[in-house]
Amino acid sequence: MRRDRPPGPFLEMQMTGNRRKSPILKLLPPLTGAALLVLLMLYMTGVFTPNRVGPDTRVPAASAAVSPARTAKALVETVTEVDRAVGTVRPQTETRIEAQVTARILEVHARPGDHVDKGDVLIVLDGSQVQSRVEQARQAVLSAQARRRQAAQAVRSAEAVFTEAEAAYERTRTYFQSEAATEQDMERARSVFLEAKAGVERARQGLQEAEAGVRQAERAVEESRIAL
Repeated sequence: MRRDRPPGPFLEMQMTGNRRKSPILKLLPPLTGAALLVLLMLYMTGVFTPNRVGPDTRVPAASAAVSPARTAKALVETVTEVDRAVGTVRPQTETRIEAQVTARILEVHARPGDHVDKGDVLIVLDGSQVQSRVEQARQAVLSAQARRRQAAQAVRSAEAVFTEAEAAYERTRTYFQSEAATEQDMERARSVFLEAKAGVERARQGLQEAEAGVRQAERAVEESRIAL
């Protein structure tokens, strides 16, 4: 069994010493902070910076004016700026020259870039094919005119037949009224009359078609002549 030793003189001396050092330790942090603050103020005032110029309290004289080495006058001017760019110059109006017909070129009287006037001959084309079409169109006109003459002759013939049939129909109707003709004679005369009347209408229609053919052939001649 361990027994505690009663405190001796050494222990009493150590405890007394600790009680004496305690006030100094308490003052150490405030003293350290005050020393750092003093050092900071001395640094800011330039004590630790050699050859530092402090603030000047002198006021410069009012008569000490600055004299410039050069002077300039401000002006309002129009400045022209030039921009360089690459482009292609084209005319506002372009003229495309081409032939209305396709044919072989015989002569060339103008080259690209030449000055020409209205009505100048630029090229000469071979017009043999167009000339051939003109001749064909003229032959078509002659044929159409011949058909028109035939149609007119047919109209005259149909009208003569109609005149005869009409006269026979009128005589038969007179005979029928006087009981000199039978009902069969009357029907036969009426049938011939109506057939002759229809023949006149057909002949006149054929004449109109023949006249239209002549006009169409004449237009073809004019078109081929213009192309030539």
